[in-house]
Amino acid sequence: MRGSLEPAGDRGSVFRRRRHQQLNKETSALYKEQGISPAAGCLPTLLQLPIFWILYGTIRGLTHEMVIRAKLTLQPLYVSHVSRLYASIVAPHHGLLPAFGIDLADTVRTAGLSWPGRIPYLVVVVGAVALQYLQTKLLNARNSAVARANPRSSSR
Repeated sequence: MRGSLEPAGDRGSVFRRRRHQQLNKETSALYKEQGISPAAGCLPTLLQLPIFWILYGTIRGLTHEMVIRAKLTLQPLYVSHVSRLYASIVAPHHGLLPAFGIDLADTVRTAGLSWPGRIPYLVVVVGAVALQYLQTKLLNARNSAVARANPRSSSR
């Protein structure tokens, strides 16, 4: 029975392939006509990437640990040893970065952290993912409403 359906399936795949190629040509022509580069959407993200790398490295440097006199101590990088920031990190909390009831120097993967101790970090991660999903959903709903309101913007 499968053998009798294969020719019809082949015709469908050829049709889809041709339709897909035609759609790609039309999209390329539209981009060229409007003077739009499809890669232009990536440019802002690529420009921000070095800033995020530097920011991440700086934040990770605040929790830099060194062994001094056979004892593991916090030695923040990029911070003057006479600054208030250095004193706030090293002196009162002994390497902890407490804020909002959690230690910002820890992560979900921190060794020795109990499961109840990991819950706040998991809540932050799940909250960030949920907010990103909500933002995407709201933005897509707004864009589709604009497209329906403006019939010239839709090519269908």
